[in-house]
Amino acid sequence: MKENITLIGFMGTGKTSIGRRLAEKMEKNFIDVDDLIETQVGKPISMIFEEGESEFRELERKKIKSLRIKKNCVISCGGGVILKKENMEILQQISVIILLEASKETILRHIKSDGKEKRPLLNKEDPLNEIEDILRIRKPLYDGFASFRIIIDHKTIDEIVNEIMKLLGKEKK
Repeated sequence: MKENITLIGFMGTGKTSIGRRLAEKMEKNFIDVDDLIETQVGKPISMIFEEGESEFRELERKKIKSLRIKKNCVISCGGGVILKKENMEILQQISVIILLEASKETILRHIKSDGKEKRPLLNKEDPLNEIEDILRIRKPLYDGFASFRIIIDHKTIDEIVNEIMKLLGKEKK
């Protein structure tokens, strides 16, 4: 079994919160790709996106490439990481990929709690419809790259973490 774990999924599925807790319980390092990019550029992802998604995707590609040398990590990626096949091929080489999946209603509820400044998707006329449109495009990509899938609806972070650990055969005895 690969020693790294990568969490993928749509925004608002808890990749960062779950990733942190999973890393803590499994005694692994935690890496949030979006945080690395924000630190490097010195501004939030939402501002980078305003300047153009292609610039952000290039920064993301470079960060993913730099992860090849990382060991014993839980990696949290942004929801669009799957849009570049190269990213996913690298992540597949170095980690087990776990898809965190949620209903569009759960996603909307989670991103609403983050606020409009952090989640530009909320500035759309019909955010629920926007989520549905994006999911329709991304779902086959998520499914194609995931080693495992966890449905997060109506579960606590600890329940999800325990489910992941059980899937990986790492539950605490």
